[in-house]
Amino acid sequence: MRILVAAAPKTGNVWIKHIFAALYDLRLLDPIPGRSTSELKDFVNQKRFRDRSIFHQHFDAEPELFEAMKPVTPYVVTTNRNPYDTFVSLYFFAQRHKDAFPKAHPVSMMVGKPVEHPDVLTYLAEHFPTQLYMTEAWMDSGKSIMVSYEDLYNDPYATVERVAKRIKVAPMGSIRKAVDASSADALKKRGGYWDVHIRTATVGDWQSTLTEKHLKILRDSHADVIRKIGYEVV
Repeated sequence: MRILVAAAPKTGNVWIKHIFAALYDLRLLDPIPGRSTSELKDFVNQKRFRDRSIFHQHFDAEPELFEAMKPVTPYVVTTNRNPYDTFVSLYFFAQRHKDAFPKAHPVSMMVGKPVEHPDVLTYLAEHFPTQLYMTEAWMDSGKSIMVSYEDLYNDPYATVERVAKRIKVAPMGSIRKAVDASSADALKKRGGYWDVHIRTATVGDWQSTLTEKHLKILRDSHADVIRKIGYEVV
């Protein structure tokens, strides 16, 4: 068994990866390939995507990627999250992981800036749609098991059970154990990296963070794709 979690950043990749690693006793691969198809192809050909393993990467859903995965035929899982919460999570991640984004990376323009700063608004208008289109492409591809962050938050046991039925059926006792071991509280208790990586792990955080300026950009520029991936435009 091999599982690839392929989804846009800040949509629950790490959470779902840890749940299924715990559920099926899979190795968390590290290091992992970069985001290019050629790097994944090399990773597969060099037999580094080993059996009984899992990793996540923000791959685009494209024919070349699916071709590169054929030798190992992993199960692919894609998380989907309310774009409003996704943006807020990404913004705060940039503030907490300032060294994660080189100057050439678009996210770097938000580092150290207030949430209403013109550079943050520019990122939202010009660069954030890339994440939304990535999610849309995975949905349209039919090559992945889609998982809603909100479903995972509101009813984690039933949501994981539904996904597990597409991979390998697991008893509810095992599902509960894996979900509980991978909760935000459980991971934060480990300290170190997890104290920085996990901020709120909640639903609706955007309501206390975004202003009318942000909402107007999302309405005027990104409404179509927000609806296409299943969310309401506010």
